[in-house]
Amino acid sequence: MKTLKYTIALLISASCLLTSCGDDDIVLEKSTCNKVTINMTNDTGSDIIDFSINNTTWDNLENGTTIENICVDELLIDYEFPILYFSGTMDGDDVKSIAYLHWCGVGLYTENEGVYNIEIKVRTDWNEEYLTYEYIVE
Repeated sequence: MKTLKYTIALLISASCLLTSCGDDDIVLEKSTCNKVTINMTNDTGSDIIDFSINNTTWDNLENGTTIENICVDELLIDYEFPILYFSGTMDGDDVKSIAYLHWCGVGLYTENEGVYNIEIKVRTDWNEEYLTYEYIVE
C-alpha cells in the first residue's frame, strides 16, 4: 500500500512537470485568420529594433507607431490578461515583455475571437527594464 502511494505521488509529480508551460509553448504566427486581431503600439519613448512576438519577427517598431491587424487563430489569456511574449532591442539593450518573467497561472484559457489593442510600455524591476503592456479589448 505504501508503494502504491509513492507511485501515485510520483505520477502526479511527473504529470505536473510534463504539462508546465514555458515561453516557447504558445507560438503566435502571422496568418490570415478572422479570429483574434492584435494591434501593438509602441509607447516606450524609444524605437524597438527587430521586434518579435512569440519568435515571429515583425521588423522594427518605431516609437509612437502601431503594427495593426496581427491576426492569430487563438490567444492565451490568464484571468483576462493576454499573454504575449515579445522582445527586441531598445537603445542598444535587449528587452523582453514581462510575460517572460512568469506565466504558468491557474486561470489560463484560450481565446479565439476579439480585438486586442496593446500599448507597450517600459517597466523597471530588479534593476532590469522589461516591456510591459496595457490592453483594451474591443
